[in-house]
Amino acid sequence: MPPESESWTIRHFSQANPVGPGQDSVPALLRRIADSIEQRPGIEPNGYLGTLDEVIVPLSRGTWLVSHFRNVNAVDHFFWLDDGVLRLHFEPLFPAQRDGSDPDGLVEVMRQVGFDLSEDDDADYTVHTEAAFALAEHLTGVRLTPEFLKSATYVCGTAPVPGRPAAVRESPPAG
Repeated sequence: MPPESESWTIRHFSQANPVGPGQDSVPALLRRIADSIEQRPGIEPNGYLGTLDEVIVPLSRGTWLVSHFRNVNAVDHFFWLDDGVLRLHFEPLFPAQRDGSDPDGLVEVMRQVGFDLSEDDDADYTVHTEAAFALAEHLTGVRLTPEFLKSATYVCGTAPVPGRPAAVRESPPAG
């Protein structure tokens, strides 16, 4: 018997990023979105803008930002910024190798949430993704559960990749 299917409701809102001088700023777009949805995390499915310095550093000015990225190839990054300063960055698969202005400030919390900080060949890598989400929860107070994601209001939009020209869509040749 096939498993029962789930349905999710996505409430779609759009946020304009006007065209013109100074209007192509990804951090400005994301800040407008964040300001419009207080107390909600940003979720970027199938993207990596939340890992780019030119996006996350300006976005964190005047506040703090936590970003956890993981792709299908197990490329994984965790960032914690405070007022434009990178406090902590590491790859959750290799949590013993950290950088930032305070790379050891959360070592005890990292151990408590499940990271194996040893550099031994037999280090435990089985819960690194779960530990990254738990560390993000510790820093933000937001627990991303399936129920939270199902009931969330999503603000959807597109943003250009900084430094990359926007795609130009041309009509196919007639006939």
